[in-house]
Amino acid sequence: MGGTRIKFLVVRVFWRLVPQVYRDSWSKKLHEFVENNRWRAMAFVCTGALLIYWDYLNHLDELLSKVHQKQIRLLHVPFQQIKQQCDEELQGILIQHQSSILPANHPATIRVKRVFDSILNAAHDIGVLQNDKVFEVYVIDHPVQNACALPNGVTLVFTGMLQDTDDSDHKLACLLGHEVSHVIAQHSVYLHKQIHK
Repeated sequence: MGGTRIKFLVVRVFWRLVPQVYRDSWSKKLHEFVENNRWRAMAFVCTGALLIYWDYLNHLDELLSKVHQKQIRLLHVPFQQIKQQCDEELQGILIQHQSSILPANHPATIRVKRVFDSILNAAHDIGVLQNDKVFEVYVIDHPVQNACALPNGVTLVFTGMLQDTDDSDHKLACLLGHEVSHVIAQHSVYLHKQIHK
């Protein structure tokens, strides 16, 4: 994207350096050309737009990578410190909902864990998940329609949210995949830093 921006700036600077007399003359000729060759002019504009779009797509991964790296550099918080804070928060949540956490052999927990593991396996297969990342999921029996993921990979799912996904594992996969993506992209790390700064 930077290269494209530079090209536009060079053209713009060059155009401003051209004397006004020549600019008026060229503008008149261009106007006459467009009037007499509308289809060619349209094809030229469309081709230019496609080339710009193609250039954008080719540099999209690089752009997103730079944005992601910039976000991580702005954190300035050791992950070990964040993990420790998350562990403390998790302990508080588990104590608060101690009587509401569904056991591992509960049908809802089994279903959530099965779908959760399939998402992690898929993320690992396409190379977006590191082997050293540990994920856990807890199902909490509470009517609130919510699910959340902590930066340390722990995902909490409330049964109120499961009511909307009872008819389809695909809906549940979308929900859990959304939470896992927050952890992989470290969105929750950034949010956690904003909260605790």
